[in-house]
Amino acid sequence: MIYMKIQYVELVLSLLSIYLLIATYCTDPGIMPKIFYKHEDDVEKLQIPQSTKKKETQHIIVRLETHTIRLKFCPTCKIYRPSRLSHCGFCNNCVLRFDHHCNWIGTCIGRRNVRSFYFFLLVLNTQLIFEIVKLSIQQSTICIYCIVLIVALALVTVLTFALFCYHTFLICKNQTTNEHLKHTWTLESGNPYDKGSISKNICNVLLSHIPNRLVYLNKRLFSQHTLKAKEDKEQQQVELTKVNSSTD
Repeated sequence: MIYMKIQYVELVLSLLSIYLLIATYCTDPGIMPKIFYKHEDDVEKLQIPQSTKKKETQHIIVRLETHTIRLKFCPTCKIYRPSRLSHCGFCNNCVLRFDHHCNWIGTCIGRRNVRSFYFFLLVLNTQLIFEIVKLSIQQSTICIYCIVLIVALALVTVLTFALFCYHTFLICKNQTTNEHLKHTWTLESGNPYDKGSISKNICNVLLSHIPNRLVYLNKRLFSQHTLKAKEDKEQQQVELTKVNSSTD
């Protein structure tokens, strides 16, 4: 009877971790839409020559509560990045409340999927600890294979638990990994997004409303060069039609 209950717990934890992993991967982290251009003239007008004072046009100064923040211009997405929005070099997109790019999952962690990512770490650590305890109790005799398996699980658990504790620390401070590593909020006034208490910060990050996605899949699949090539092909077809009609 106890063995059946243990199997049910393992099944529930496994299904829940798989669901949260898929949800984290498939959820749009909060990608800001890029600006595409229909004609080459538009691109040339907006490009800033290297000989000009480029630094003066690459950011906008805004006031956020007690902080003065620079909204940097993203040359790839052609937008001024709002506060807490950063460009990911792996995904080549600007992401809202950019935390980090997770190579293990294969996606960015941002405003819209940080909740599922955090709970995935929680369930994964619970599952690993449960497996270690189960193997330790069930093995009445010493087995080399079981000892190696327990040690391997313990090492993985230490790494994942350290990652979970680190993100718990960041959530309690309402801070992202990107902001913490870059020491973004080093002013005396502190982090302007800190709500003043741990409970309010947790509610703000994990329990607040998730904003609607800004970019849809069919728009994200095409890059600027793909759209340009498509427009050139359509233009060539129009010109070819005109030539054929004039020849006839």
